[in-house]
Amino acid sequence: MYRLMAVLTARAAVSEIPSLDEVYRAHADFVYRTLARFGVAEADRADQLQEVFVVVHRQLPRYRPDAKITTWLYAIARRVAAG
Repeated sequence: MYRLMAVLTARAAVSEIPSLDEVYRAHADFVYRTLARFGVAEADRADQLQEVFVVVHRQLPRYRPDAKITTWLYAIARRVAAG
């Protein structure tokens, strides 16, 4: 019984992970504004936004649905802006 519950819990957690398209549509403006706050020049923001979502695409399977997605995106944007 414990094993079955673990499998069902894991499946439920996987289904809570949003798609890249959902994340982009819901949070691209937030990431763009965040990049601006980090001092990314307006001419570079679109490229940096794309870079953030390349990272999101790679890391999305590792996203923990119990964490706030904007916190996760903020951290990614901070690393991209610093690079």
